Amino acid sequence: MVSCCRKAVNINENISLLTKEKKQLEIMLKEMSENKNSRSGDYRYAYHERMGGVDYKAIPELKNIDLEQYRKAPAIVWLLNKAK
Repeated sequence: MVSCCRKAVNINENISLLTKEKKQLEIMLKEMSENKNSRSGDYRYAYHERMGGVDYKAIPELKNIDLEQYRKAPAIVWLLNKAK
């Protein structure tokens, strides 16, 4: 089990490093494209805007309504961290 945990933690660390590197590359792409849809060779860099989420707490009509009956089933999440 220890080797499996070690491997999973190493993968998580690599994902973290790659995520940081990806964010830096995204910043560079935005600058190079001048924040416009762009194409370079076989690659297309396009802007897409999604609708924002609904802030249910900001809706006055829902202040006194129990929304628990509308809640979906809980999500189960397992976390693996290196013990200190």
